Amino acid sequence: MVISPNLPYTLSMKKLLSIFLLIFLATSRISASETQTLGGIFLEVFLDIMEEFWIESHIHADYDVAPYATRNYYVGYKESTDKADKFYRFQFETGNFYFPYSQSIGNESRIEGIAWKFFGPVFEHVIYTDAREVFRKGRFPVDGNLRLGLTWNIINFNIINLAYNLQWTFWYGSRIMNGLCEGLILRSYPIKPLLIEYRANWQHIFTDGYDSSSHMFESHLEVGFMVGKHEELFGAWKYFKNGYTGSRLHGFSTGVRFHL
Repeated sequence: MVISPNLPYTLSMKKLLSIFLLIFLATSRISASETQTLGGIFLEVFLDIMEEFWIESHIHADYDVAPYATRNYYVGYKESTDKADKFYRFQFETGNFYFPYSQSIGNESRIEGIAWKFFGPVFEHVIYTDAREVFRKGRFPVDGNLRLGLTWNIINFNIINLAYNLQWTFWYGSRIMNGLCEGLILRSYPIKPLLIEYRANWQHIFTDGYDSSSHMFESHLEVGFMVGKHEELFGAWKYFKNGYTGSRLHGFSTGVRFHL
């Protein structure tokens, strides 16, 4: 049985009763405990309620074939986990970007998804080239960044979907360096055929000679539209800050994404 499919998320009666039970238990704890503070009790109850939300929105979640492919929403919720239409989702994308100030052009390709319920792989490869060298001299001086890791869903609703990434990052080209990259992905599937996505990541370089207190920061804000059953076209604003060199770049990108 689908739980209120036309809404981003609605609690079932069973879950609603369990939350009321948690609140009742909280009042019992307040009267029964003299050593625990009131704030500590309510924090414990709040975490219990959040646990119920997390279990309901991840373990009981199922995904459409692709966003809006067969229904007017992407993430659905089932009372029974063995009735889920599809417990995984993947997306493959590639896009080109341009930073006008530095006249840098490049390509960013990503494979990302949820392999089971709430976690999965995220692989990214970014190539930066100097547009002045490409168009004037026909040369392709390349700096590349490879990031490999995992993503974990934190919030899994249609209107707001939040995930945390942890990746190994490797730079090659004019310099060789590696480190750790952590980031957040915020998505929304508000109305067919619109998709909204914001990505932010912080890269910490561990290679000798780089300030361990600094980092690189990248921001990516995009709007996409489903143009086929599996195909999405998107446009995005990008921001890149290199804390090791002090450079700050604004640019834009366009690309295509395939949902599976």
